[in-house]
Amino acid sequence: MDGLIFTNVHEYVHTQQKTTIGNTLLTQVVLEGVAELLAEKALKVSSPNPQIAFGKVKDAKIKAAFEREMFSSSMANWLYNSPNNEFKMRDLGYYVGYAICEKYYAQAKDKKLAVKEMIELDYNKEEDLLAFIEKSKYFAKPLAVYKEAFEKSRPEVIGIKEFENNSQNVNINTKTVTLYFSQPMNVNARGFDYGPTGEKNVLMVQKVIGFSADKKSFSYEIKLEPNRHYQSVVTERFRNEAGIPLKAYLINFKTAE
Repeated sequence: MDGLIFTNVHEYVHTQQKTTIGNTLLTQVVLEGVAELLAEKALKVSSPNPQIAFGKVKDAKIKAAFEREMFSSSMANWLYNSPNNEFKMRDLGYYVGYAICEKYYAQAKDKKLAVKEMIELDYNKEEDLLAFIEKSKYFAKPLAVYKEAFEKSRPEVIGIKEFENNSQNVNINTKTVTLYFSQPMNVNARGFDYGPTGEKNVLMVQKVIGFSADKKSFSYEIKLEPNRHYQSVVTERFRNEAGIPLKAYLINFKTAE
C-alpha cells in the first residue's frame, strides 16, 4: 500500500508539470526525477523504487554511462525498459533524474522556491533545462562538453550502394537500396519517415532484406517509376550497438524519364 501511495503522489506531481513528454533522454529523466524527489519530500519517506537505492551505491558508474547518452532521443537504455543492460537494473533514468534534482534541492537556500522552480520548469526549453542542471552541479563538466562528445559518437549514413544521393537520373530498373553506415548497427532498431515534400514523394520499402553480417549496411527492395521525385528519411530509430541514434539522413533523388 505504501508503494501505491508513493506512486500516486509521483503521478500527481506530473499533473502539475508543463509536460510529461521530453524531447531528449535528459529532459525525460529530469521530468521523472522531479516527481520522484517531490514525492519523497511530500510523504517524508524514501522512495520505495529499487532504482534509487541501487543508484546511490553505483552513482559514479551510472553517471559515466549516462553522460554518453544524455542528449539522445532514445530512452531505450534508461527509461521504461527491462533490466537487460550493463547494470541489470531497469529504469535507471529515474535515479539519474532524482540525483540531479536532489543536488539542486540540497543546495537551495529557499526550499519552497526550489520546489516551485522544479515544478514550473519549462523542461523542453533547452536553455532553461540546461541552466537548471548546471546549477545542480551533478555533472563534473559543462553540459556543452557532453553534447559535443555525443554528436561525435553518433553513427552516420556514409553512402548508398546503388546510386549517388541527390542524383537526378536514377535508373528505374534499380530494385534495391543498400545503406552504408559508419558503425555497426543494432539489427533490431530501424525506421523511415517522409521527407520534406511529404507522402506524395515517399520512397516506399517494398521488402526488407536486412543487415549485412558486419551490421554496417542495410538493404531493402524498392519499386521506381520514371520521372519521379523520391525522398525518404533514414531516422534516428536506427541505432548503433550501444544504443546511440543515427544522425538522420535524407535520401533524395529523381528517376530518369
